[in-house]
Amino acid sequence: MTKRQLIFLGSLLLLTGFLAGLTATWYLGEEKDRQQISKLNKVMKLILSNYVDSVDSRKAVDGAIEGILTNLDPHSVYIPPKELIRVTEDFQGKFEGIGVEFRILQDTVVITNLIPGGPSLKLGIEPGDRILLVEDSTAIGLKNEEVPRRLRGPKGSKVKITVFRPSTRKKLDFVIVRDEINLVSVDAGLMLDSQTGYIKVNRFSATTADEFTSTLSGLKIKGIKRLILDLRGNTGGFLDQAAKMADEFLSGEKLIVSTSGREDRPVETLLAGEKGQFESGDLIILIDRYSASASEIVAGAIQDWDRGIIAGETSFGKGLVQKQYPLDEDNSAIRLTVARYYTPSGRLIQRPYTAGKETYYQEILSRKITQTRVVTKEDLPDSTHPRYTTKGGRVVFGGGGITPDIFISPDSTTGYLGELIRKNILTDFTQHYLDRHRKNLLERFKTPEDFSSRFQLDETIISAFQDYAVRSGFKSVPGGGDQKKRDHYLEALFARQLYGDPGYFLVSTKTDRTVLEAIAAFSTIPDVLAVKPTGKTR
Repeated sequence: MTKRQLIFLGSLLLLTGFLAGLTATWYLGEEKDRQQISKLNKVMKLILSNYVDSVDSRKAVDGAIEGILTNLDPHSVYIPPKELIRVTEDFQGKFEGIGVEFRILQDTVVITNLIPGGPSLKLGIEPGDRILLVEDSTAIGLKNEEVPRRLRGPKGSKVKITVFRPSTRKKLDFVIVRDEINLVSVDAGLMLDSQTGYIKVNRFSATTADEFTSTLSGLKIKGIKRLILDLRGNTGGFLDQAAKMADEFLSGEKLIVSTSGREDRPVETLLAGEKGQFESGDLIILIDRYSASASEIVAGAIQDWDRGIIAGETSFGKGLVQKQYPLDEDNSAIRLTVARYYTPSGRLIQRPYTAGKETYYQEILSRKITQTRVVTKEDLPDSTHPRYTTKGGRVVFGGGGITPDIFISPDSTTGYLGELIRKNILTDFTQHYLDRHRKNLLERFKTPEDFSSRFQLDETIISAFQDYAVRSGFKSVPGGGDQKKRDHYLEALFARQLYGDPGYFLVSTKTDRTVLEAIAAFSTIPDVLAVKPTGKTR
């Protein structure tokens, strides 16, 4: 049976199941709905009685659900049982396991980082250790998705692993008692200079607001006067966590976001109210084309209240709210769009999606920014991007993401550097080099701050990298500024391997074009916020 037949038949199975379970509900209240379901029910009976082949009802129904949801909008999706486990862990901000991060190097599982407070760190497992055995069964050749299934398990259960430690050339056995592991959504909180704080948030999970307030508190102790909040690449998450973050910056009972669903359901609003830690002080939020949903809620609220400025690229443009509904029959779920959300000025920032899902996602890849500049009222003048005004009277745009106040062209990773990254040559080399030099570097540089201020790639390391790249079959030659970019990226990767994500961002922000442009933009905030519209607005 073809996939198309399975989807069609699955649709009938699915809708017939709905029909059997429905009684006097609103769904059967319309005559046209009753007629269409009766029609489908009749066809289903004919297929079950007369179709030539047997049917795998599970595959048919899964395909039908996917087909039905695809016709609604790009963000209503079906989540199969296996994927639901991972999705739930990501959004809950925790899972039960041994507390390691890993990657596959050639055919071997390499531990790249230990999660703070996790059982592996407490036992003395180290970054760079290769996992050879799990419960006396080989771990060589495991695929990425197989590793968590072997290492994770209920809190309190045990798992035995055998590792090879390159620095000592020894095999070591560990019996690890699994525990609850917290997933971090705030990658870094650091001082870029004596007054400028920087916080990087990778998603909005159930713990993000608490992580963020704790990180912000730490920066206030260090004397933060102004803040860069980096939401680039943050695809969203829980709406309430976004509202709590925005509340840290907004005083009084200001509107953060409103949501509107079916006509028979009331508009819901989320307001500021709690006393925030950073209700004054200069604020710049960084976004890019992959910043979506909850990220756009934070950026939109800050922009509409003229509380700070938004810099970077126009964001993704996801103004739809989803609710997840469990399907208990097989522990799967659907995530269904139930409302649209609006920024305080009334903007719906959802991009059009009538051209189809593929076009919808491809569109963001075609965007181009050629220079850093303040956004003017002449930008995005077409009818799909209606103009609104902020509380201070500035022009902002709806209909297609959050348009920043300052466009900043992102660093490119095309050509030589892009190929190095795609082929994992840089990451593999740092792992290879640290197998022999990790202990020495950690003795020389006691803290990530010390590493960031004093470490430099010398000719020995650069030569070792070039030899490694050649041995790996890489023949491209750097051109222009590519060599300098490569070296900066290598330094940041060394910092990540040695000190985790905080070390990485401490080093990478020193050469991150968007961050550097944002620092320079602090002096322009009064001028940007003073710009008033001259055209017609909503």
